[in-house]
Amino acid sequence: MSEQASNSIKGKIVVSAPRLMLAWCLLVVFPIIASIGALDYFLVEYAQFAESSKLAEAFNSIEIYKNSLVVENFLTSKLPLLKALRADSNSQTQLDQLKNRIDDLIGGKSLLCVFFDKNRQNVKSRQFRPAELPSVVFPPAALFKKQLQLLDKEQKQNYESLPPILEIEQERNRIGLSLQQLFKTLTTITIHADKVAKNFSNYFGGDLYFIYCEFASPTDDIAGCLIVLRGQEFSTRFMLQQLKREFPYCRVVDREMDIIKCEERPEQLNSGITRLSDRLIISSPSEQRFVRHVLHGGGVSLLKNENRNIPFLQYHLPLTSLAHHFSEMQQIMRIVAIVLLCFSGLYCLNVGLFGVNLTTSFKRRIMATTLLAALFPFTFFSASFYLHLQYDEFLSKINLMQHVNTRLTLLNSELDQYLASLEGTLSTYLQQITPKNFNDDAAIMRIFDTIGGVTPITRISLQKIDRIVKKDFPDRNSFTFFKDSNDALEAFFP
Repeated sequence: MSEQASNSIKGKIVVSAPRLMLAWCLLVVFPIIASIGALDYFLVEYAQFAESSKLAEAFNSIEIYKNSLVVENFLTSKLPLLKALRADSNSQTQLDQLKNRIDDLIGGKSLLCVFFDKNRQNVKSRQFRPAELPSVVFPPAALFKKQLQLLDKEQKQNYESLPPILEIEQERNRIGLSLQQLFKTLTTITIHADKVAKNFSNYFGGDLYFIYCEFASPTDDIAGCLIVLRGQEFSTRFMLQQLKREFPYCRVVDREMDIIKCEERPEQLNSGITRLSDRLIISSPSEQRFVRHVLHGGGVSLLKNENRNIPFLQYHLPLTSLAHHFSEMQQIMRIVAIVLLCFSGLYCLNVGLFGVNLTTSFKRRIMATTLLAALFPFTFFSASFYLHLQYDEFLSKINLMQHVNTRLTLLNSELDQYLASLEGTLSTYLQQITPKNFNDDAAIMRIFDTIGGVTPITRISLQKIDRIVKKDFPDRNSFTFFKDSNDALEAFFP
């Protein structure tokens, strides 16, 4: 290599400082700022798109939480844990220990625990008498044998023909009336194996819950139990703590119902969405059965509460749940961008002041500069493309939701029209019952037969002072489940 070529490689190149700084701004500064801005814009847009779907999930969760706060629904969810219990013998010590474990699982001291064997013949009970019930007589365990045998029969019954179902239904009604007399409840007590039954007894001081449980690992002496829990002994705090594990974002708050005290935010009386700096708070009214349980404490009269605060539900949706997972990298990318800008700016300043030293590999330097210049524009393009894909995904979800809402609206409209036509038909035919034929049972039954021929009803009745005239259509009943008035009473009481 000649001396001239060697000097040209090892020498220095003087670069114009304004042109160098302009190139640095065009190739480094502007792409970095545009990439960071594109990322921020993408995250903000993603949060706006994600808000609707997250709110839908929140509304669904708060509805599930609302139903879970109903005491009988909460106790029903505890049935798998109750079925996992086991007692080796029916000794007094074993039964006392088993009752204590049951009380720990259901969140309150049960009034009565009736333990039974596999044949439902040998039954033993354990009782708890509250201080305010000194004279209340608890039913003996032997009186529950028929109820336990009926539940066992229902579990083993093959629902292939209607007569056995009607026979079981009649027996259930008889036993329900018997239990109603024992516990002096408001309606008949209908106990099922798969859910908790609720009733109301002024004699026992409030709500009563009946829990039937068959152990998954039964023994010859202890195969299951029938639990009677009073609403006043049930711990609402225990229920809220248990549900907090399943619903970490849901809360129960006491809200003042006085409009004067809520004048600034009158919408707090019902429901709404409040946006804070770090979260969205969705407010919703509680289920009326839970409201009654809180205000009455599971008892008869209202608790002493001067403020009359009503429990409302809140869903605390953190804004971080609306953000994309790229948001976790946002701060790191900002730091990396600042470091690159500082180093590249110092390097350009050094080149502008002292020139370019060619002692190092010129090819490596060109490749590194090109990579640095292309990194952030590529990030800008990637973020924009990913935003477009996310927008398409959200758009498809919105279209699906609109389609489902449209179908639900049409279905509800058709259902309303159908029920309105049934109501009009019933009203037309029931107008035939006049004071002249009110006491004529035969005429009323003919009217009922006519109504049954034109409408798909399963039962119709006329309440009189001394009796009830009713007409059943058993061929229209379900083979697997019969409903009674308890469900309506529990939903609308008081």
